[in-house]
Amino acid sequence: MDPRISRLITQMLHRDANKFVAKMIEDSNIEKDAIATNENQILSCQFSELNGFKFIEFTLLCEYEINTFKGCKIVFFNENKSHEVDSDTQEIVANYSTISKKGICQFEADLDETIEEWIEQQMISKIEFKIAKFLISFENIDSEKLKSLWLLTRE
Repeated sequence: MDPRISRLITQMLHRDANKFVAKMIEDSNIEKDAIATNENQILSCQFSELNGFKFIEFTLLCEYEINTFKGCKIVFFNENKSHEVDSDTQEIVANYSTISKKGICQFEADLDETIEEWIEQQMISKIEFKIAKFLISFENIDSEKLKSLWLLTRE
């Protein structure tokens, strides 16, 4: 194949992929479902239970092109303490759009008793994610919304 045609096809595919990711971000409910925002970043979550194990699944919209196979560290903070857990998800890859300069990714972690207690008592004030070379921090967690999401899974 002529290298110029190959280059043109590659450019068209890249442009279409960027448009698709930008549209996917635009159509997501992440802003409506957010438990925290930070400048140009949004955090939402949901809870699930499988065979007696409880999980929290995070959806993160951020300005970083995240791509790691090492998972991440998640640190929950309350007024006096911090509690760190590892993500269950090892492969965290953001669908990134160079058009919107944003990426969206999902990953989950086990929900242990400490985090459950902090959610129920609305004690979580900050959540940090240590993903690859990035530190993404969310303060002013909507603890009431977080608790209501948690209670939905317990019904």
